[in-house]
Amino acid sequence: MKAQQTRIDGEEQTLLYCLRAAYKRTLNSPAARYKNGKTWEIVSWPEYIEAISRFANELKNMGAKKGDRIALFANTGIGWGIADFAVLSIGGISVPVYPNASEVEIEHLVKDARPKVILCENDSFIKKLPSVGIDVKVALLNTQIEKSSKMDPGELEAFFQEAESHSISDIATIVYTSGTSGTQKGVVLTHEQVKSEVVDVFDIIPIEPTDDSLTFLPFAHVLGRVELWGHMYRGFTMNFAESIEKIRYNIKEIKPTFLIAVPRIFEKLFAAIQTQATRSDISEKAFNWSRKVAINVAAYRVERTPVPLIDLAQYQIAKKLVFSKVSEQLGGRLRMAFSGGAPLAEEIGRFFYSVGITIVEGYGLTETTAAIFANTPYEFRFGTVGMPVGDVKFRLDSDGEILVKSKKIMKEYWNLQDDTKAAFTEDGYFKTGDIGEVVSEKFLRITDRKKDLIKTSGGKYVAPQKLENLIKLSPLVSNVLIHGDRRKYIVALITLQKENVKSKLENNGEAKKLQEEVFHSHPMVDKWLREHIRDVNLSLASYESIKNFRILAEDFSVESGELTPSLKVKRRIADKRYQAELDSLYQ
Repeated sequence: MKAQQTRIDGEEQTLLYCLRAAYKRTLNSPAARYKNGKTWEIVSWPEYIEAISRFANELKNMGAKKGDRIALFANTGIGWGIADFAVLSIGGISVPVYPNASEVEIEHLVKDARPKVILCENDSFIKKLPSVGIDVKVALLNTQIEKSSKMDPGELEAFFQEAESHSISDIATIVYTSGTSGTQKGVVLTHEQVKSEVVDVFDIIPIEPTDDSLTFLPFAHVLGRVELWGHMYRGFTMNFAESIEKIRYNIKEIKPTFLIAVPRIFEKLFAAIQTQATRSDISEKAFNWSRKVAINVAAYRVERTPVPLIDLAQYQIAKKLVFSKVSEQLGGRLRMAFSGGAPLAEEIGRFFYSVGITIVEGYGLTETTAAIFANTPYEFRFGTVGMPVGDVKFRLDSDGEILVKSKKIMKEYWNLQDDTKAAFTEDGYFKTGDIGEVVSEKFLRITDRKKDLIKTSGGKYVAPQKLENLIKLSPLVSNVLIHGDRRKYIVALITLQKENVKSKLENNGEAKKLQEEVFHSHPMVDKWLREHIRDVNLSLASYESIKNFRILAEDFSVESGELTPSLKVKRRIADKRYQAELDSLYQ
């Protein structure tokens, strides 16, 4: 039986028109799977849609109505998806809250958005809610999936009709930015932005209803939300990972065919692959040789030129030594991944491509409903974010800032008229705040965030993300902060992947007598990273080379405040917190 895909033909039709078609999906491919103890529970499409309909009725019983803002405070899971579509189906406005948001961030969101209802995953989430002196109803996210009962056809038809009654111009969601540089802003997205993004992105990426994803991004992140919405549109199976920490185990169980993730996930996978390879019968030298062979072969294949016989022979050896084992670690079926949210290191993209997994890198912001540029598996360039998606028009400002116009661009910032006005040019182009350049005549390359560019005391501009990505190619490195604005040279703060450091020290007969707390001060760790940074500096101009560094005892984290929920470094906070350590690198 041919896989059934959904179309949204009318200009005024919203994504919610997919609900009716999704209910009729009767393929062997289910809507979702989630882990219940040791068992993966299967949810069919009719069960998923009926659960959404039932929860929509529960919301109305709570007094929720069209135009009400309803906050969702929960981990990524099947219940989140049910609640989101239930909110949208009654004409509500969903306001996602990051599950690891701080009390200050939650308080700001609640006071700013003033939701009528806050839906919490369980009692532990309710306890995290601060007292803000606002009349708001708090309820548990009780999204039950009933396996046996069937809804009354009349009741189900009424649900579909209500969902289809909403206007394309209605507000669908207010998504608060992850706050890399200050107070969070509420980004207002209408059903028009949601539809434009989902249809254009999933029409250029070859994902079918028979595909399986492994889903783990927080749905409070706009990229995670696009995966959720795209699931309803395209009809693939979402398999919910138990947690970020268990991805490596879940990926072997589910055997996904594609992933949607931020670069940090691919960096961790890359580091884990390197460590695992050197733990087995493959030496570190053999792995690094295989990696270089892979990158050489990838260059020929991307340019669609014949691979020399000697390179092809070496690649077959590398495939047998390393790459077949890498594929097995990733489930054996993974053919593609979509990366967004931050720049992906070019070498990581080339490595996975040579293993047979194309990482399609894209670019967008919360304000652009995620991707406005994207590579595709058929046309891409490593180190770029691809070409404009769908209706996107763009130009580069005099300083290189990327300016864009599209139906995907937000309606406004919630309660911030001046900020909204300042975000657009006089002729209606949105100011992304990112610096870019066009390469090969049509592919966009992001240099860095405009506000993150470092200007040394010598007047030279340095893009910190480029340097950070190069340093993070070492499996020993977890996070990096590059510093040097108005300073005489560039320095780095480095945190460790302690599991990988321990493994390497053990291979050198060291770790068994050491505690993890002292890894950062071990002379061999310092030596390895000094050698790695020396190699990194060989590819850099003298003014952007790293002249000094310090290894920190503890990693950056969301909980301690140095990382956003999408795992990007909060530079201002980290610079301030580690000012003494940074100052010492200039003495």
